[in-house]
Amino acid sequence: MENELKRVSGRVKVEIADIEIEVLLIENGRRVITETKVFSILGKNRCKAKVDGWPAFICKNLIPFINNELKKDLLITTLYLFLGKKVKAYDVKIIPQVANLYISAYELGSLHKGQRSVLSHSLKLIQELAEKGIMFHIDEATRNQSDN
Repeated sequence: MENELKRVSGRVKVEIADIEIEVLLIENGRRVITETKVFSILGKNRCKAKVDGWPAFICKNLIPFINNELKKDLLITTLYLFLGKKVKAYDVKIIPQVANLYISAYELGSLHKGQRSVLSHSLKLIQELAEKGIMFHIDEATRNQSDN
């Protein structure tokens, strides 16, 4: 876990699945999202059964579905100086990973009834990221082709 405070060097607003989120750019080049915005994207509240050592959006029933990559990304929680206060922030790449975590838990019958709304948000999020991702790759290929 990093303990060193990082300074925000910039910010950009992005709309994902009809939710505007602010991505913070920090001095080491990482792009992060605050814990509060993770809740907004997932359309969820804090877990009732919070587990020590895990972010508040990871409920106890999801832990068996966490792969090593997500485990590493979630545990590297750094406090960033933001408008004069400290906030918890995570690398933006956790967004689809956490959405897929809820989808996997549902597919294997381990999602609680109260987590179904998060499943709905997760499915919408993954669908939109896939659609934008394919367009990004096509745009990149087209640009590269016209550059040659």
